[in-house]
Order: sequence, then C-alpha cells, then structure tokens
Amino acid sequence: MIIPVISFLGLVVGKIISYYTKDEYEKGLKYFKFLEKIIIALLVVVLLFSKASLGLFLYILVGIIIGVFAREIYLFLGLAVLSSLMLGNDLILLVSVLVFFFGINNATINRTSVKGIILNGIIFFVPFLFLLTKSFINTNLSVFLGITIGGLLAQLGRAPEKFKLW
Repeated sequence: MIIPVISFLGLVVGKIISYYTKDEYEKGLKYFKFLEKIIIALLVVVLLFSKASLGLFLYILVGIIIGVFAREIYLFLGLAVLSSLMLGNDLILLVSVLVFFFGINNATINRTSVKGIILNGIIFFVPFLFLLTKSFINTNLSVFLGITIGGLLAQLGRAPEKFKLW
C-alpha cells in the first residue's frame, strides 16, 4: 500500500520544485504541457496492453463519457494505480512512476496550492476504498481498466484552458 502513496507524492515534489523555479516557469510552460500529454498517453498505452480484450473497449467508451463530466484527473490516476496493483504483475512499478512524474509536472504547470494537494489526495485515494472488497475488484477488473483508460483519454483530448467553452 506504500506504492500509491509514493506515486502521489509526485504532486508534493512538484509543488516544492515549482516554488524554487519561478523564473523558469514561463520558458518551460509549453514543454510541461506537452510532457503532461505524453505521460497520459503512455499511461493509456500501458494500461490498454495490460489486459486488452473486446469487452474492454465498451468500458473505455463508458470511461470517456465519465471523463468528460468528471474533470478531476487524479480520480483516474488513482484508478490507474489501483488497477495496476490488482493486475498483480510488474506493471505497478511503471504506472506508479508515470503517475509520480505526472504529479511533478502537473504541480509545476498549475502552481498547485497546499489546499489543492489535499483535495487531489482525497480524490486520488477514493478508489482505494474498493480494496475493502478485493474480490469485487478482481471480478470487475476490466470495468476498472476501461473506465480508467477512457477517463484518461477524455483528459488527453481536453482543450487547453484558453479554449474552454464552459
């Protein structure tokens, strides 16, 4: 259970880094945004090929719909870490490292406050309440993976802040 905590700490590390690198923020902003999209795409590819099946694509569509309305990416990152944890292979290390780097990058881009870190932490760890019913997760692992992949795809396709319509 320490792996999800360490992967979330990327947000805290990113906050510390962004505090000490205020001068470089403007120059690196476009690179940070590009890196954020690459990390999300890598997470999608890794999770997609971890347990690809025909039924998974139906759940991916459901995940995209949920992702359009649920704008909190840390919910889907928590689901990604939880899903990789339940797969029981070496995937957890790769997913956790990607979530860690995403947190560093995201905190740098958004200049996340301490209140934002706490809120994102709550949202990130909510999916881990399903660990209380481990058999439920193992039975519905394709559902969790599909919703995670679909939600991350919805976040990947999100318009930049200045082009948002609502």
